[in-house]
Amino acid sequence: MSKKLILFGILILLIPSLLKAQSLRDIHQKYLPQLDTISTDTLRIKKIISYALEVMNIDGDSGLVILDWAERESTKHQFTNGLGKVFSFRGVIANRKNELELALKHYEHSLVFFEKTNNEKEIGRQYYNMGIIYSYQGKLKEATEIFIKAAGYLEKIKDTTGLCAVYNGIGTSFASLEEFKKALDYYTIAEKMAAAHGDTATWVQTLHNKAPLNKEWEARLKDLRLALMLSQKKGLMAETGNTFKALGETYSAMSKPDSANYFFLKAEPILLQVDNNNYTTMVYQGLARNMNQTRNFKKGKEYAEKAIGYAEKNADLESIAASYFLLGESLEGIGMYKESLAAVRHEIKLLDSFRNQKNAAHINTLEVQYRTLQKDKQILDKQLAIDQQEIALQKKDMLIVIISGALLILVLGAILVYFHSRNKQDLQLQKLKLLQQEYELRATRAMMEGEERERERIARNLHDGAASMLSAAQLYVRTLAKQVHILPDLPVYNDTLTLLDEASTEIRETAHNLLPRILQQDGLHAAIENFCNKFDNQQNLAVSFQSYGLPVRYNRHFELLVYRTVQELINNSVKHANATEIMVQLSFDGDLFSVTVEDDGKGFDINSISGSQGMGISSLRQRMAVFNGNTDIQSSAEGTVVYISFELSPLLQMKEKKQLYPGDPSVLVDGQAAE
Repeated sequence: MSKKLILFGILILLIPSLLKAQSLRDIHQKYLPQLDTISTDTLRIKKIISYALEVMNIDGDSGLVILDWAERESTKHQFTNGLGKVFSFRGVIANRKNELELALKHYEHSLVFFEKTNNEKEIGRQYYNMGIIYSYQGKLKEATEIFIKAAGYLEKIKDTTGLCAVYNGIGTSFASLEEFKKALDYYTIAEKMAAAHGDTATWVQTLHNKAPLNKEWEARLKDLRLALMLSQKKGLMAETGNTFKALGETYSAMSKPDSANYFFLKAEPILLQVDNNNYTTMVYQGLARNMNQTRNFKKGKEYAEKAIGYAEKNADLESIAASYFLLGESLEGIGMYKESLAAVRHEIKLLDSFRNQKNAAHINTLEVQYRTLQKDKQILDKQLAIDQQEIALQKKDMLIVIISGALLILVLGAILVYFHSRNKQDLQLQKLKLLQQEYELRATRAMMEGEERERERIARNLHDGAASMLSAAQLYVRTLAKQVHILPDLPVYNDTLTLLDEASTEIRETAHNLLPRILQQDGLHAAIENFCNKFDNQQNLAVSFQSYGLPVRYNRHFELLVYRTVQELINNSVKHANATEIMVQLSFDGDLFSVTVEDDGKGFDINSISGSQGMGISSLRQRMAVFNGNTDIQSSAEGTVVYISFELSPLLQMKEKKQLYPGDPSVLVDGQAAE
């Protein structure tokens, strides 16, 4: 009886592989006899490409072999559109394997061939595919621009199927940029078009992307259930697996682990069969997380290890780190503290590597922007030279006319030339000044944002790195006390615990000072009041805080700027002015926000310090100007008053943060959206 059960279990495990082999065999038997009967070269190549499309939807590597065959035939018979299709489908396969740079190169190569034949339909679709890759890479601005470019081609030829996918992609880009209303508008258009024209794959994908934007759980589940019904009805394996995964994630968010696990386990074999490593990793992470929450740590360890394996296939450092975190939780729950500590250390190391990669990518982006600005400057210089040449030519022509005319015309012409030249020069000088001011403001804003990002990075590294290690060390030392019972009686043991607690507190306070949590949670009013109260408790110093009007939340960068400025002004009053009384005043007055810092210190000479660098007055005014702020400073022997005011604009308003379920718009393949 046990042997039969074992054989039955093996058969169950082999079913996906057997079905896959059976499906491939059916496709081969369908196409190979047809190819032998086609004599026209282009028709035969098109049939080979259709053959490759069906195979690659089951097995990407087998599809690549047939695409190589199609490329040889297309090259031999100079079938340009065939070559474009070959590289487009290679891009689809690379995209499914998460080889994004390779996929982008294939789509760009495909675009070259379709542009040669002016195939507007395929040109639009390749731009769409490129937009998908940019959105996966987090280049949302580039993705949106490419999607709009694709829409232009497809709208011109009224390619409804292509437009469905493009509008879906544009919606996802706006969702990632947190412009949720625009995202919903595009998703709604895409959903209606896909439903009207029977484009099930795009319809399902649009439902996936739209569901997380619903505030009500039941509305989300309704969209996902419809997507599941459509996927299963049309036999779309990849979409079915993705929908099961999405349902599992939704039930996990609703704190219903049993329902979530049911859908995750339904998604697992399907995603394995379609070779989607990225979504398979998410499924195993979801299972591990739910198992840990229900204290089934052994199962949690098993799924976390599987998640690590598939995340490593994708070389996704952030996903690998998240999987190691889940493994650490499981090991801690089992009681394997040493192994748990090792997993946590590995997670911290991976996160640090991921942040370094992200910073390097950001630096590269800034470098590209800098080079673009340099090119723009060169273009402006050339344009200025052309304008100067044109002015010189105008003067010369006018001089010829004046010489051939009367003296009166000569005098009038000379006056006209003089004023024209002067106005032109004044205009050019104004343009140059504006460009210089804009450049200085950009440089200042970039420097400020860079400083804040560095503060955030250091604070997070302290919190996630050293603080986590100290917490782990505390746990480890306390665990030793349970194993060696005499330790709690030893003074050195208790001193060690005290030192660890003090070190942990010191690190967390340092991280808090670098990135004040109260500012993020409660805003400027609470953060500055708290900062003043801390100073007020110090000896020989009285710091008072006043606030007028209803406190308002502003843009994160603006709040950080004001908070750091108040910190700087108070510190300067204490260190340099020897102040004993400081008054900080905030005013929330409709469209005007102002900050006043007044002290009774010894004051300073504004004229002598206004040209200094660093943290001087000129630097303060420059930083305030980034947000169109006005700075007024009055200083005498009796004290100093600094008044800063800002006229509020939409750019300073705080954007509402909403949880966004990550969309995954599909790649356009022959009238359908492919994963």
